[in-house]
Amino acid sequence: MSCRAEGPIFLVAIAIFLAIYTFWVDRDAATSTERIERARSVFPVFRREKLSRIEISHDRKTLVLRRDMSIPDGIAWTLVEPPAERLNAVAVENLLAAIEFATIVRPVDADRALFGPTRTRGAISMGEMTVHFELGAEAPTPQGGAYLRVDGTTSVVGHELAAQLVAPVESYFAQPDAR
Repeated sequence: MSCRAEGPIFLVAIAIFLAIYTFWVDRDAATSTERIERARSVFPVFRREKLSRIEISHDRKTLVLRRDMSIPDGIAWTLVEPPAERLNAVAVENLLAAIEFATIVRPVDADRALFGPTRTRGAISMGEMTVHFELGAEAPTPQGGAYLRVDGTTSVVGHELAAQLVAPVESYFAQPDAR
């Protein structure tokens, strides 16, 4: 084979490698478009159609919600932990809306003293991507706001998201039918 043919073959091989890498390894990373569109959002990526699991832990209790991905366009959430409880679908939808639409009130340098003790830890799974978060102390402003760290980036968030993340686990239980 001549040297002239080796150059294009090498470039084609690199292109194929990059395509495979992008498809298999990097497919669940935030895209440039997502980063731009969600630049002021607390969660830099939120793919509702791929949302499969939410875990929130506070007050020595853990809430684990899992979505049945086989039901198209349906809200098919089940309560994995605590087990055997009926789910309050309205509470789940309120949580999802708070997460999806939460905006950064202001960015904060990652100062541990300012962040305070962690009140809530959690994770949101969307496909192969999992976003981890920690809710810290209340912020001086806005009223009811708090410090939140999402995958290492700290910011102040508003009351709506903070309240959802510290809601009692029992608020996700459906009330028994009153008869």
